[in-house]
Amino acid sequence: MYDQIDDETTTMLIDSLANGLMSGKLPLLEMKYYPIGFLNESQYDEREANTSHCFEITTLLNGLEYEISITETINLESGKGDIFGDICYDGDDGERKYDLMLSSDIMQYEDADAAELKKLYSDSSVARLAEAMATVFTDSDAAAEGFSYARFFNEKGISQKWKKNPLVKLCEKMMNEKNLMDFHRIILDTEYREKF
Repeated sequence: MYDQIDDETTTMLIDSLANGLMSGKLPLLEMKYYPIGFLNESQYDEREANTSHCFEITTLLNGLEYEISITETINLESGKGDIFGDICYDGDDGERKYDLMLSSDIMQYEDADAAELKKLYSDSSVARLAEAMATVFTDSDAAAEGFSYARFFNEKGISQKWKKNPLVKLCEKMMNEKNLMDFHRIILDTEYREKF
């Protein structure tokens, strides 16, 4: 029962933050954007190759300062998108942290293919918060600053398999065009990927 109450509280908090950001009613105290990039965490296991970007916002809600971090990523082997991050704040009982993950229902996520993810998760509170973050960052100074120093490939020795991969090329194009909103859209929308 406590888990259910905690889940409901977390969902209400996420929804309040997402709605406040989308409506422009929450102040943006600090913003940081980490642009679209390629990452292969292991040169020996290509299943770990992905592209991702990350948003960080500090805002105020009901007199409390919240730090929100959202990462959107696409696993390049499976084509599956995922969204994860956290919300931190200092309350009366000390620091609180809520971990967020679209794929927290491991069985449902693993059993779905990339094309099914939009139907399964696009209405989730985590996806709505990611949408709000992407909207706030589009055409922002924080995004411009992030893009000003970024490169899509930051690693050496990336295999030609990945450099020639159509999804990698699409993500690199979006990085070069500073198009964070379309990258956000292709996280779950595989049909939208095909339009490019």
